[in-house]
Amino acid sequence: MNLRIEKFNLRHSTDNQASLAREWDKLSESLPQQSPMTSYSWIDPYCEVFLANGQEREAYLVYDGEKLVGVFPVFVTRGHINGRILQTPFNEHTIAGDIVLAEGYERKAFECFTEFIKKAGGGVRYVMIRGNRGDSRTLKGLARHTGVSFVSKHEGYGDYLSIRGSMEDYFSSLSKNFRGNLKKAERKLLLCPDTRFMFLSSDQAGDTFFKEFLKLEASGWKGRNGTAILQNDGLITFYRVLTTNLAARGWLEWHFLKTGKKTIAGHLACRMNRTLTLLKIAYDEEYRQCTPGNHLFLKTVERAYERKDTDEINCLTDVEWHKNWNMSKREYSTVYIYPNTPIPLLFYYFPKKAYVLLRNVPWLRSLVRKLRQSLRLSGTHEGPNR
Repeated sequence: MNLRIEKFNLRHSTDNQASLAREWDKLSESLPQQSPMTSYSWIDPYCEVFLANGQEREAYLVYDGEKLVGVFPVFVTRGHINGRILQTPFNEHTIAGDIVLAEGYERKAFECFTEFIKKAGGGVRYVMIRGNRGDSRTLKGLARHTGVSFVSKHEGYGDYLSIRGSMEDYFSSLSKNFRGNLKKAERKLLLCPDTRFMFLSSDQAGDTFFKEFLKLEASGWKGRNGTAILQNDGLITFYRVLTTNLAARGWLEWHFLKTGKKTIAGHLACRMNRTLTLLKIAYDEEYRQCTPGNHLFLKTVERAYERKDTDEINCLTDVEWHKNWNMSKREYSTVYIYPNTPIPLLFYYFPKKAYVLLRNVPWLRSLVRKLRQSLRLSGTHEGPNR
């Protein structure tokens, strides 16, 4: 296996960019995560909107002959006088970034990448991969790579719903109280005129629905808090380019619940193979008594069972309302990768390893808390009377 690596500048358009985008996205589709956040279609608008002017926008591409077998979309996040830190894309809109690796190339592609950045100079201290899932090929590659050390730090959980068995069995598994609330709200919803659901795939998902969803999202608490997409020009650009890219790949879906001419709930969703990811959700709070968000989600689940085209509905986060739907949890971590050289190991790897160990050992955490409390108390004592 004779691999080679290239640096690709994501800022500049080139003749082979469209071809690379297709190869990269095809490789992303093969990952266990089935997440659009690892794709070129996602990274493209991320670089355009979220990276600072002058910040490097290069991906490292690993090839076996002419076959793309690895993509390392890592950008300089902090520059030091004596070194650099690289990080995969991550922010509140991109919560599951990762390395893209072909099956069977996990270790060799990582070795190619780490050897390249070592020879390139610039003093890379570590690489940080945010939002990494336990089933990622990244961890598989690192576990067999002797040229680096790594630490995985737990960050949180994301919820998902496995589509197994029958819809009847799944609905029966929900709490009696929640099922009752759904039925009560459904009776109120049926009183609304011309109530209907709309599920639109990429070939139907035009700009009209983009504007419709943004207007709906801005009508609620996000609008009041100033965090709606419609209130930020950068976010409008990001999601407009993103939905255009997803539609071009055949991944984009819009889900709506309407009454008359009014949209009262919506999903911005992405379908990769048999995984449906709900990227954004919104509902009209004027209709809260009808729980339109719950009914759109219920219809989405029913549709998945009926069409038999979905294994999982990924809701990404672990917010409170997910508990009503008996979702499963999936762990997300940050993975720190350190070259096995003195400065990265001494000043970065060992301190991080100690920190993670401390977090994972209850008696050590308790000891540190007691020591801190003792130091604070000793600092408040008054001096002796004179």
